[in-house]
Amino acid sequence: MAAVAALAVACGRGDPAPTPEPASLSNDDLTRAFVAGAIEYYEEHGRDATVEFYRSEAGIESGRTLILVDTAEHVLLVHRALPVLQGQYVGPDSSFPGLAMLAELANEEGSWTTTRGMNPDTKQEEPRRLLAVLHDGLVFAASHSALVQDVAESVKEYVSRAIATYEADGLDAVITHYNSRDSLEGQFYLFLIGEDDLYLAHPIFPHLIGSDIKDVVG
Repeated sequence: MAAVAALAVACGRGDPAPTPEPASLSNDDLTRAFVAGAIEYYEEHGRDATVEFYRSEAGIESGRTLILVDTAEHVLLVHRALPVLQGQYVGPDSSFPGLAMLAELANEEGSWTTTRGMNPDTKQEEPRRLLAVLHDGLVFAASHSALVQDVAESVKEYVSRAIATYEADGLDAVITHYNSRDSLEGQFYLFLIGEDDLYLAHPIFPHLIGSDIKDVVG
C-alpha cells in the first residue's frame, strides 16, 4: 500500500494517472499456461482431437510442444518434438525411462523437473525445464529451454547457494545434497573438495568421492 500511495502523491493534480506496465511472464508462467491451455482444449474437444491437434505444427507455441501420456496403458500419445516415439509403450521396463518418469512425477497441481529434451526450434538436445500435470488419467507435460545465457553470473549464483546451505545447515547437509541428482540445475552441477584435496561430492562421477583431486587432474 505504501508504494501505491507514494506513486499517487508523485502525480500532479493535472497529470493523468500513469498506466501500469503489464507484468512480463516468466518462462515457468508461459509453460504452465501452455499446459493449462492443452487441458482446456482436451476438455472442450476430447482426446482424439487433442492428440491430432498437438501432433501438428499448430500445437507448437513459443518453443513449447505437448507431451501426452496415457497412464493406464503407459502409451505416449503425443510427442511433437520426437514424433517417431508416438504410440510407443513408455511404462516400467520400457526403453524410455525419461518418459516413464513422467507418470511418477505428475500430479494434479503440476510438478517441475529439469531434464534433457529436444528444442523444437533448433532440433538440438538441451537442458529443459519441464512441467508435468496429471489430469483425467493423462499426463500433460511441456518444457522450455533451461540453457543459461549469462553463464558466469549463474555459476556465481549456484555456488553462492551452496555456500549459504553450508553456513545454514552444515557440511554434512551440503555433501548429501550435492551428491544427489536433485542438485543438478540444467547444465550445472557442483563438486566439492575437502581441505585434504579429497572429493567430498560429485553427482556426475560419484566413483571419485574419496579420491585425491591431484590423482584425477594431475
